[in-house]
Amino acid sequence: MRILRISSLALLTSVLVSCGGIAPNPNGVPVAPAASEFLYIGTFGTQIFKYRVMLDGSLRPSALGSSVPPMCQPQLNAVPGAIYALSTLCASTPSHNDLRRFDLDPAGNIVSSSAPLSLGSDLPSSNGSPLTFVASPEGKFAYVWSQTLDAAQHISPVQIGSSGQLTVKPELGISFPPIDSISCQCGVTHIPDAVVRTPNGLLLSVQDLVVNASEQGPHVSYTLYKLDEQTGGIISVIDSAAFIFPLNKFFISYNGSMILAGETEFGPETGRLQIFKLGASGFTEITACVQDRPQAPACAHPDAGAFHPSGQWVFAADTKAGGIWTIPVVFGSAVNPGAASFIPANLPGGLRLVFSSTGKYLYVVQWDGTFASIQGFQIDQATGALTLLPGSPWPIGNVEEVTAVVDVAGKN
Repeated sequence: MRILRISSLALLTSVLVSCGGIAPNPNGVPVAPAASEFLYIGTFGTQIFKYRVMLDGSLRPSALGSSVPPMCQPQLNAVPGAIYALSTLCASTPSHNDLRRFDLDPAGNIVSSSAPLSLGSDLPSSNGSPLTFVASPEGKFAYVWSQTLDAAQHISPVQIGSSGQLTVKPELGISFPPIDSISCQCGVTHIPDAVVRTPNGLLLSVQDLVVNASEQGPHVSYTLYKLDEQTGGIISVIDSAAFIFPLNKFFISYNGSMILAGETEFGPETGRLQIFKLGASGFTEITACVQDRPQAPACAHPDAGAFHPSGQWVFAADTKAGGIWTIPVVFGSAVNPGAASFIPANLPGGLRLVFSSTGKYLYVVQWDGTFASIQGFQIDQATGALTLLPGSPWPIGNVEEVTAVVDVAGKN
């Protein structure tokens, strides 16, 4: 999942896991890491930063290595043994998007970079390049969004071979016909947001963003598609839900069959958190937590949020209150804001939440418009309460923006 201010991609929330594909088990309980653990951070400039996660939760800057080329505002997607980086357009890159594969050693270090990867002439695109690259948790497939010259949009599965070769299968994807944006004075995008492993199988979540000239903010809904786990093909629509409608800033986080959506309105308007459960037939709203209820200050201004990997708590960062809320999740579904705890923290904005593989630590990557840093917190495994880690915050430096946070095993 990224916080949006009338933008086109959803919040990315990260779960750090160790190299080699170790991940939370199907019940969402974190497991112990088997190797070194690293956090990779992409920025709007051409730098990618790397931090080693120490056993006590502290972070240590680590050399990235000379094999990584400059990547402008990269999207980072980690799969077991590799990271795929899609660099978008900017002054320092060629006139097309630059997709590369970074290979990892057993300790999680980047040891080599591929040349720019092409998806070939089969990709429905005006220039042969994807606009997004969203990988499945196991790294067998990815889903790319592309546009043709007539503004038709396409979501195509990409099969990832055992040696990393990419094979685009547009015939197994979906297409959206172009709209007359002048006559309707609107814009519509359909962007792959996440591939989610649920008890009902593998699902693709697609963000549908509609902007109308006559309205103050965009309308956002999410559509779920069932996936063929053998081919990666998009089989059918399961359901669509208008989570936020309209909005100014929002985020979304996934945890198995649970979805957390949050919205902060500018000014005095109401903020809210919503939890949805994904069933075989679609979405069910389990609970809504809104600011105008006196017992729910934790829902007043949720600038960023995420489930703990265990599913026991929701963490909501609140820049107006100046800290982070821990909100219990009752019986794996409804949140209990009345029992929330709070820790003051300096949160300048531009927030991304990241958990360690053990679930013991929470990292908040933040950016104040000029300077980026990482705050770290220890999580009480009984209550979810947070304690600031010694040595925190850890500086990243002067960057234009933090564009991606990824670990070495594919949770981004």
